[in-house]
Amino acid sequence: MSVLTDSTSEANMVYKKRVKKLGSLLTNALERTGTDKAWPLKQLRKMIIRRKTMTRQRIPQDDTSESDVSESDIPYDVPVSDVTIDLTHLKGDDLKRTVLSLIHAQLPDWKDVTLPYLTLERVSGALTNAVFYVTATTPPERKVLLRIYGVGVEQLFQRERELHWLRLLSQLNIGAQLRGVFANGRFEQYLDSATLTKEDIRDPATSVHIAQRLCELHNIVDTFPPSAEEKSRPEVWTNIGKWYPLAVESAQELARKDETKRTVLEKLDVEKLWGEIEEMKRVLAGVWSPIVFGHNDAQYGNILRLKDHTHELVVVDFEYAGYNYRGFDISNHFCEWMADYHSSTPAELHPDRYPTRNEQMRFLNAYLDAQDAKHGQLNDPDRKSALESLRRECEAWAMASHALWGLWGLIQASQSEIEFDYLRYGVQRIEMFRKGLEAYSLVYTPSIFLFHNRSHRQVHCK
Repeated sequence: MSVLTDSTSEANMVYKKRVKKLGSLLTNALERTGTDKAWPLKQLRKMIIRRKTMTRQRIPQDDTSESDVSESDIPYDVPVSDVTIDLTHLKGDDLKRTVLSLIHAQLPDWKDVTLPYLTLERVSGALTNAVFYVTATTPPERKVLLRIYGVGVEQLFQRERELHWLRLLSQLNIGAQLRGVFANGRFEQYLDSATLTKEDIRDPATSVHIAQRLCELHNIVDTFPPSAEEKSRPEVWTNIGKWYPLAVESAQELARKDETKRTVLEKLDVEKLWGEIEEMKRVLAGVWSPIVFGHNDAQYGNILRLKDHTHELVVVDFEYAGYNYRGFDISNHFCEWMADYHSSTPAELHPDRYPTRNEQMRFLNAYLDAQDAKHGQLNDPDRKSALESLRRECEAWAMASHALWGLWGLIQASQSEIEFDYLRYGVQRIEMFRKGLEAYSLVYTPSIFLFHNRSHRQVHCK
């Protein structure tokens, strides 16, 4: 892949035409005084959706396709390079020199920065990528975030689809802006913020704030609605289908190389997992949950609190984002309450930290408040039943979160270079999935689908 040249020129022309079209629309809107005042906004929304639909057709739907980043999914003013940063061999000043060379090529406002005035600070807690804060200490001080993709992660998701969503989200001023893209990573806007901690997400006010943010993300589905095909392929089932054979292959490789791991994996019996996944799909087919734009990885490390006067929360890292079930995305966040990625045993999960019923209800009530406010449905008389229905929806979908990230852990255990016990993590999630599945028996009637919880406890995570 080369730096944008002809494609940039072409993109500029397309952009100018769109601006001209927008100008015409606004002019016409002024001439329509006395008519529908929302008319220009409706037309602008249609333009955005048409642009999205045209772009979507160029995005591969299968990870087996070419893995190079598609320039059509990168904003026209974001520079692209084919340089690769190899963290295995590049250390210390060698790494800094390579990063500085890329910065000079991609960030015009950093041209004056020299090696002695460049610092790299690795961010702890990242489980898929290597993330660095890059600082230019020469006045004026500048910062940018450097994200270097993890080894083998192209098997887990499509980088093109992530960039596609980042581009669409940037139109809505959501998340960090792209500054530059290279072969195995990118530069992003640095947000002066603090990453949330495991304690923060338990704080009542912060939890309510997260619920509001998650609801806002989910409502993006109204601006960029999925096609019929996309609606039929929610991310959770697409990824489980792709990841299962990779997890089996990874487990076999680990068992061949390590006797201790072989014992663990034989007990886990990954090969029988597919039948259990099929059973889970049958269970969840009876649990209604709308398709939304899901973040799908709302762990505390992917939520930032701005340090300005607003103290707003910003959700970042959209690698696994896409159209998915609402119940999955919310329950996945609940499951992340069990994690402590900055402890001496970061892979260990703590089921006793799963949100209590009251903590769940507070979160879900805030979510419904945000949803009702969007639709102008304040003081909903059916709130109590809606709240309980949403709680049960999330309770059921938690097992899908466990299954998905259990497979992810097994895959990463054989290929990731990040110091994290992925096997231990994956085994725990699969065990929790099995407990959740076992805890539910199904009762069918002609018109309703009921769950019977055999143990009468929070079974999906405990």
